[in-house]
Amino acid sequence: MHLPSKLLLPLASALYLSACAAPTPSPPSAAPSARPISLRYPVPMLEKGVEGNVEVLCDISAEGNTEGCIVNMIDGSRLFGDAALEFVRAAKYRPAMRDGTPVPEIAHTFTIRFDLADDLPVQRGNLLRSGWAICATLGSHPNDPVALDNCSKAIDWPDAPTAIKGAAYEVRAQAYVKQKQFEQAIHDYTNAIASGAFTPETFRQRGLSYLALKNYPKARADFDTALQGMPSSFAVLKNRSETDVGLADFVATRQDTTAAIAIVPDDPSLYIRRATAARAAGDMAPALADLNEALRINPTEVPALAERCLLLRQMGRTNEADADCTKVETLDPKHKARAAS
Repeated sequence: MHLPSKLLLPLASALYLSACAAPTPSPPSAAPSARPISLRYPVPMLEKGVEGNVEVLCDISAEGNTEGCIVNMIDGSRLFGDAALEFVRAAKYRPAMRDGTPVPEIAHTFTIRFDLADDLPVQRGNLLRSGWAICATLGSHPNDPVALDNCSKAIDWPDAPTAIKGAAYEVRAQAYVKQKQFEQAIHDYTNAIASGAFTPETFRQRGLSYLALKNYPKARADFDTALQGMPSSFAVLKNRSETDVGLADFVATRQDTTAAIAIVPDDPSLYIRRATAARAAGDMAPALADLNEALRINPTEVPALAERCLLLRQMGRTNEADADCTKVETLDPKHKARAAS
């Protein structure tokens, strides 16, 4: 469910995922209010072209206030964690209801996404003139049939310049991605590339669609091509490292995560990924060092605690492993259920 709060910064989007942990047969689900809240996209990450996701756990009082918020997971940079906490703490929510009475909710999950791709219609919109201009709104309204139809018309327009056709393909592909129609997105990205109106980012975006479909060889090929045009791109290096994991190429995983860490050194998810690759290769000491660093960056990073629990158990350090597993269950009561699902 999307947060209805209007985000004042067009480059950022927030998703609200209901995941109540109340131990009742019919757990309540708190609903956000309509108070406008601005999600701040950290300027250093914006300048570097870095995207991210943050998962925050908060208790929601019967009065609709968030309490005891912690950053459960950071994927991108610690700066995203700070911005996400600022966002959820500023919100006022309609409390969960049971039998018509407001009740508190424990460990509600908020997933906040910082997505540069949301700006694609702004970047491409100036190419879509006259009757096709509404196509540029499709990225912001991916289910808008009028915008989708206008993109299709721009693509089918016999006299349309190549730039307009390529832009329309890319905008429509982004809409398909948001609808999780990845095959259609790949088709449109491929046509954008064939039209000649593409950038290295086009290959990265198509690679992400291949990655979503777990077509790791094609995803890897697209990320390789994107890196030729953007050799120092944090986003591409990080995306390729995820593909490396899918290919079980743990040497490449460690190489790509190391290169990405050199650009953004405070992304816990990269240390976790590199640690997982090191553990798979039997290199326990480097894996432990990476997990310790992830937890130094964010002491409540549940994926790092869970991975360190497994690693310490594998190393025979049972008491330390148990301590980490206990922290995981304390911080995120839903973690065990998630792991089992």
